[in-house]
Amino acid sequence: MNRRTIPGLFLVLFFLAFAIAGSAQSESYLDTIYQAGNQGLAATTDEETVNYAGEGEQDPEIVDVPDQKGIPAQQEALNRLQNVVNSIMRILAGKMCGTRIVIVVIPCEKIVPKPTGTSTGTSTSTSTSASTSTSTGTSTSTSTSTSTSTSTSTSTGPSTGTGTLPNDVEGMRRYIQQKYKIACSDGDRATWSINQIKAAEEAFASLPAFFRDATQQVYRDGPAPSFAPPSVLGYVIVPQRKVHLMDLSTKMTQGLYNSLSAAYGRPPTKEEQMYALKRNFQGTMVHEMTHCFQNTYPQIYAQWKRTFDCASSPTGYGKTQPAEDMAESVRVYWLGGSIRNGKFYSNSGNVMDLKRYEFIKTYLMKGKEFH
Repeated sequence: MNRRTIPGLFLVLFFLAFAIAGSAQSESYLDTIYQAGNQGLAATTDEETVNYAGEGEQDPEIVDVPDQKGIPAQQEALNRLQNVVNSIMRILAGKMCGTRIVIVVIPCEKIVPKPTGTSTGTSTSTSTSASTSTSTGTSTSTSTSTSTSTSTSTSTGPSTGTGTLPNDVEGMRRYIQQKYKIACSDGDRATWSINQIKAAEEAFASLPAFFRDATQQVYRDGPAPSFAPPSVLGYVIVPQRKVHLMDLSTKMTQGLYNSLSAAYGRPPTKEEQMYALKRNFQGTMVHEMTHCFQNTYPQIYAQWKRTFDCASSPTGYGKTQPAEDMAESVRVYWLGGSIRNGKFYSNSGNVMDLKRYEFIKTYLMKGKEFH
């Protein structure tokens, strides 16, 4: 390498640093939220397809679909950045004897941990057949009380009822209704599978009752309703306290598959795909449950709007309006992570300021944290 290539390499490093810094503001799978008119709030993606964890023995099928564009200004900036990087790479390749160099700017920083039975902040799910599944996980909880009667509890991940849960959908419906007072109903052109309803129960178990009780019902719906685009993952009608989870919330998308490949540095295994699908399904539900919470406690939502500017939301589409900022921030919080250098770094790859973190911890999660 001669001296003339050195300034070019510094430029590459500068642009790559810029791309990484901006990636937390861009869209991927659940990071894109759609407002269904003036009466509904919903999560969306423009991607499809494959069945949710454990629905069959065949390997997940990956289908190409249009990319989610997200906020136009952000997508335009990413496109310009990719063009600049490509131009620099062509110049450097010419100076390095024709060696082909390729750098791709990926508008996403979603890092999904590899599923292991002992990982912190996560649980694993593997399927041995279309009708049976096993799940393992570890959790610990500590509680401390101060003179002001506040408490903090810490969880290493969603707790499960392994060994005690029914193994049929109807049994799970009764179990969830009795334990959490939430009805899991078959909706429009779709029904709950045993793995989906167990994943929902796992999420319910991890959430504090104060937040969870704002949701009365969760429907498993099929295609998007007429008032929403085909890319809808889920929605809540204002002022109802009912969550609708669409078919697409249970599917593997090309964007999610690409994110997993980037995170692992190789194509993800079937088990890794199934784990990521489960967490995205649960994350969609937690996002929508936040809208139910907003409908139940409008005074807390009003305080959120007075306190935070959605321009600093931890996800790109959370920046579009306060309702989605709050729902996305809660989803990022629930996915777990760690606090470093004055910020919360989520397991989903998003970064959130501690003021949002403490608000959610205090007013929605009643002291419960996820790590």
